[in-house]
Amino acid sequence: MALSPQERDAAQATASVGLDRFLQAIANVDQAGYYVGLLINGMTVYGQVASDRAIAEVLDGENARIGARLTEQPAVWTEVVEGGWTRRIDQEEEEHNGLVERNLKAELDEMSDDDARMTIRGRAVTLTLIEAKVVPAGAPTFDVPVLRVLLAQVGGWWLVPRDEEGTVSFTHPG
Repeated sequence: MALSPQERDAAQATASVGLDRFLQAIANVDQAGYYVGLLINGMTVYGQVASDRAIAEVLDGENARIGARLTEQPAVWTEVVEGGWTRRIDQEEEEHNGLVERNLKAELDEMSDDDARMTIRGRAVTLTLIEAKVVPAGAPTFDVPVLRVLLAQVGGWWLVPRDEEGTVSFTHPG
């Protein structure tokens, strides 16, 4: 089914939303191991950029623990417990890789309608961090093993420097 003029307009409007393109790019190359600092709603957050798989594995682990406590599992539960989130991530990655291969340098108007829809839906709007440190203003710092952040909530960001050995080193002011 062809994209309607309204869908094309919505896609162009979505593409123009003011998300930082560099931070979006970092969110899409999660295997690089970037370590970032973020300003979010009056807090500073530090963490290593990770793939969606990190949060999927946490969710699958929690589902397995919940499933083990249930005396009677719904029929659909086995599908969810047995790696449901990581299976979804694998499927999305496969679809994304195919999309990239088909449209490496294509503009939205040059893509098939299905590929244009996938491109619109696949735009990074979240960032997953592992080993995150959250520094709220006036409160103690706390650690979060895996943290999801909406990119639209990020007011500012920076790469945290590494020393010659590649170790991340920083001191939070104050």
